[in-house]
Amino acid sequence: MGSRLGAGAGGGSPHEAPVTGALARSSAVLRQEWRLFWRDPAVWAVLLVLCASVVYALANGQRQTRQHNELVLSAKADETARITAAQAQLADINAGRVKPPSEPFQDPRNAIFVGSGRAAAAVDLPLLPLAPVAVGLRDLLPPVLLVSAASKDSFLFKDEIANPMHLLSGWFDLAFVLVFIYPLCLLLLTYNLVSLEREQGRLGLVASCGHPMGLWLLLRLAVRGGLPVIAVLAMALVGLAAFGVNLAADLPATWLLCVAVLGYGLFWLGLSLCVGMFGRSSAWNAMASVGVWIVMLLILPAATHAIAGALYPAPSRASLVLQVRAAAVDAESNRDAELAKYLESHPQTDVNLDPGSARERTLRRLVTQQAAVQRVDALLLEHEAQLARQQAVVQRFSVVSPALLMNEVLAEVAGSGPQRLTEFMTTVNEFHGRWRAFFVSRAQANQPMSEQDYRQLPRWVVDPQRSAAGLSAVLQPLWRLAVLSLLVLASAAFMLRRFKVS
Repeated sequence: MGSRLGAGAGGGSPHEAPVTGALARSSAVLRQEWRLFWRDPAVWAVLLVLCASVVYALANGQRQTRQHNELVLSAKADETARITAAQAQLADINAGRVKPPSEPFQDPRNAIFVGSGRAAAAVDLPLLPLAPVAVGLRDLLPPVLLVSAASKDSFLFKDEIANPMHLLSGWFDLAFVLVFIYPLCLLLLTYNLVSLEREQGRLGLVASCGHPMGLWLLLRLAVRGGLPVIAVLAMALVGLAAFGVNLAADLPATWLLCVAVLGYGLFWLGLSLCVGMFGRSSAWNAMASVGVWIVMLLILPAATHAIAGALYPAPSRASLVLQVRAAAVDAESNRDAELAKYLESHPQTDVNLDPGSARERTLRRLVTQQAAVQRVDALLLEHEAQLARQQAVVQRFSVVSPALLMNEVLAEVAGSGPQRLTEFMTTVNEFHGRWRAFFVSRAQANQPMSEQDYRQLPRWVVDPQRSAAGLSAVLQPLWRLAVLSLLVLASAAFMLRRFKVS
């Protein structure tokens, strides 16, 4: 009985020896591949370039976010100084220490002029913790919008956003590295995974050892491709923390970033394995891999955006600025007619029509702004609708290119994607409406601004945290990327079953 117990406890199972042998062979494959990996200078050169690109991209992203925050703080300080100076002047006028200004635009009691200039509110989109990951669409708007009671052209297009050539080339941020450089490095490290063994005469020897070909390739791929994936992910997280990013402040986004990097890497590793399964030479594999990279990252995204632009054409920013400013100029040139229509629709208005009087100039400014707001808003609404239709087309066809999906995920993770930008512009439009209502109502009633009015100015308040809609905007392209990765890996497994060594 003792010997039977000892045999049972000591591994008398008939499957124990094969399992132990398979584990030993797998361990040997991993050790051998690691030796080859360690001694290959080209591999380390690729990894060094990849890691250096990640660090440089994070430094660029951190510099851009620091400049953004500095501009926001400067604008907020300027807003506070302007309002404080207007309040002090108003207090001096009410106390009789100074005379009221003769010009209405200098008078702190004139609501429409105060709301159009001196009290303009500094409005910004708060940056999320992972903002250095991707500039995204953040460079399409100035860091700060000075919302006033005038039409939107007075603050949307007041400042230039960036050098047009810089916008055309894009930022060298972490999103650029992960979307373009990261897959290219993975292809460089794995394109000859099978072909090199065949060309050096070792593939037949490996097949004759009885080790499953699929497991052998999977182990080699884990070393050649898995280590770069882990290195990029670790370097990105460590780099973000080293540059002062609090990853725990937006933990869901951090996890989604990790999942996106892993999923995107698996797609390209599976694609490299599929190319190798055709049984061609290493040179052919390299050309095919680069060709697929060009199609996936350059041709398909450009074609998708071209199709979206052809289906729903929208003017360029320069053309839009000219159209909007032309509409505002038309409203200004028709100010006499607009004033006449206003007086006709407001017969109760008791106004001194003496040319040049403060009340007459105030009403002219009021009716001109109202006409400009109507014309400008109509142009901007149509333009925003066209852009939304274009974005819907791009999102619908983004499944054909993992680069589009990955870029969308990274932009939304960083808080600079189309979803958050749309939410911001919607909030700005609502705030602009409340701001105008506050000052226009007082201007129409000929009610001077009081010290209490200054304390009750509409304030820009926006939640700096990611909304539920923003999180869902990350999940939608992420699951599409996961589906693409699974399809490519399944195709690689199917081709591996039909792969012939000879």
